Amino acid sequence: MRSFVGFLVLCGAISTPAAAQPGGTTGRGDAWVVVPVEPGEAEDPQATALAVRLREALAELGTPVLDDTQASELVEERVSAPVSELSESDITTWASSSQAALRALARADYDNAREALVAAQEVAQRAAEELNREAERAREVLDTCLFTARVFLETHQRTEAERQVRSCRVLVPEVEPRRHRHPPEVHALLDRIDAEETNGGLRVTSSPTGCTVRVNGVPQGETPFAVEQLARGDYRLQVECSAEERGRVHLVRIDEGMTEVHVDVGFDRALASRPFPRLTQPDERLAHGRILAAALNTTVIVVAAPNAAHLLRVDPDGSASQVWMRADGDVTAAAEPLRADRSVDLRSGEPESIDRPGEGDLRPRVAADFEVAPDHGSSDPGDSLPSWRLGAGLALLGAGAATFAVSSFLAAKQGSRGRNYQVITDPEYVSPEGDDGFLIRQQAWRDTRTPLLTTAFLGGALLAIGAGMVTPEREGVPWWGWLSGGVGLVLAGVSVALTATANECVSEVPLAMDDPNYDQFAVHKCVDHRQDRATALLLGMSSLPFIAVPISALLQSPDSDTQVSIVPRRGGAGLHVGGSF
Repeated sequence: MRSFVGFLVLCGAISTPAAAQPGGTTGRGDAWVVVPVEPGEAEDPQATALAVRLREALAELGTPVLDDTQASELVEERVSAPVSELSESDITTWASSSQAALRALARADYDNAREALVAAQEVAQRAAEELNREAERAREVLDTCLFTARVFLETHQRTEAERQVRSCRVLVPEVEPRRHRHPPEVHALLDRIDAEETNGGLRVTSSPTGCTVRVNGVPQGETPFAVEQLARGDYRLQVECSAEERGRVHLVRIDEGMTEVHVDVGFDRALASRPFPRLTQPDERLAHGRILAAALNTTVIVVAAPNAAHLLRVDPDGSASQVWMRADGDVTAAAEPLRADRSVDLRSGEPESIDRPGEGDLRPRVAADFEVAPDHGSSDPGDSLPSWRLGAGLALLGAGAATFAVSSFLAAKQGSRGRNYQVITDPEYVSPEGDDGFLIRQQAWRDTRTPLLTTAFLGGALLAIGAGMVTPEREGVPWWGWLSGGVGLVLAGVSVALTATANECVSEVPLAMDDPNYDQFAVHKCVDHRQDRATALLLGMSSLPFIAVPISALLQSPDSDTQVSIVPRRGGAGLHVGGSF
């Protein structure tokens, strides 16, 4: 009986959020958070000691401040948490419990099956992001979770079985179970939950882009990423820009509609939350303080001690003030202007008003801070591109140019064959008796149509993709990008005009004189019509790479929130474009 009660409690924990979401009731009110900046692991960090003194001074002046434990909990609840620890003993416990549950189910021994499943699910629920990193093990986790639903079904508790299947789909998203391990009723429940219209979506962006997205440990794609069908529930999201790192865990609640999440990987790398919150990049303390204050929705005091002590007050709206003081100075004297949101310098002994901190006061971010980060100010397009992207773009441009050259040759060949065909259909041309040159020349002229269309479209597509890849990321669109787009629009306009004014083609075969549409030069018009269309096609396809340059620059510009992402769906995928310029 005790194991059954424990089993029901665990199922409730699986389907109920373990932590309050941002904006929820936490019991901590608007208490401030004091965060030291310590890049090293010194035994007696100066900034950490100063943060303790400042916290005490603020509390004595009546300002509510969270202690280390409360601040750590708040950061991990509203911002991110470190990856759960998963030992070999945990994995052994989970695996043995799963096998024991399967054996008990085979004997219809539901009491022992429940007991084993409680032990297995405790490990899976506590460290899902680690247990699910390996594809085969993620499938085992899902199978074990669904064994619980089978217990409910076979003991005639269908409502509990449905709740359990939903929690299993949240625990292991986008993974299919082994069909032979579960009865049809379990599969039917899982399929129904996967197809529910009330499921929600998730869109993830990151700085930098191109990083792996993991949801409860299961890899989903690269940023910018979007998925439209996730079972409603609480997930652990990670964004990882290299195979060697473990991204911090962001708690995400999925309800109906699309949930938007942005992860600043540089901030994640600089944040530590245990045993207390701290930052590790002194030069980024203002930018990271603003991110932290906005996420926590409370005032954050960032304490740094590069030489003298630097105290930054950052409010949720991004406004900031600063106090400079000697490292051994009076902390209470510094707490007063921080409470009043004033910027002062106390190093000389007398308070001296100073400007509020700005991004120019501290070293701004540079590309070296990220493994993948372009130089937006580069004047040479090649300087801001990764070598693989530049090489792939140039290769596509070369292949596109070669393909387009073939299509141009075919267009010229079509014109030559058309003129040859026109000659034989001229009224003045006298064909020798039995001469079948008409059909031969007509077929030769027609044979160039398909390869011309194919190579023109392929060449234009390759050139457009290649041009987009070699366009660098930078602030806004450079002047030469707009010039390129203008050239492309002119070419496209000429193409449309040629298409609209091309000769009308009545028949590609000479008509009899008694035909109501008889025109002795009908074939000439058809040949000219096709040649005009071929020229228009080449001009239209040649406009694509010129137009691709400004479009690529717009989509990549850091001041644009436009996102282009592949949205996976069951049985396919779709292209999503959103945001604004």
